[in-house]
Amino acid sequence: MTMQSRSPVFWAIGFLGIFKFILHQVSYQIFAIILFPSFMSTPYALDIADYIAAFNCIFCGNLQHGLEAQRYLWKRSNLGKLYSGGLFGRARLINHTGHTLRDASALLFAPANLCFWLLQLPFPFMRLLKVMNEGVIHLRQKYGKDHEDYQRKAPCLLIPGIY
Repeated sequence: MTMQSRSPVFWAIGFLGIFKFILHQVSYQIFAIILFPSFMSTPYALDIADYIAAFNCIFCGNLQHGLEAQRYLWKRSNLGKLYSGGLFGRARLINHTGHTLRDASALLFAPANLCFWLLQLPFPFMRLLKVMNEGVIHLRQKYGKDHEDYQRKAPCLLIPGIY
């Protein structure tokens, strides 16, 4: 969609997504390989867990970035308003769900490498504890009454109907 569109919005979203993917995911793997060469000593044959991990990374990455793109496009014509459409109407921070699950599924690519796990594992927890808390505080301060209404409409933070 990005490559076929002539809209600068789609080009910007595509470029940002690719840039963020390179910085976020690829740099972790390169850093892990440099620090822990045993990361590369995995069998060449792929099994079902590798395919599940790859599918989950792609699905959860699309969940995160697709929702961000949806919100970004809506906010371009609704400046200063709180977005509560799509899946954000079911869980207020559902984009963090996709991000956290994508990071967790990346761990499935190196199940026997303890060093890689220790390198990757803190990020989902830091996001859950720090980033989400700051996001909720920011939304409360910025939108006030609108955020209170939104919180009543979508009481769950990450998983619709559960948490």
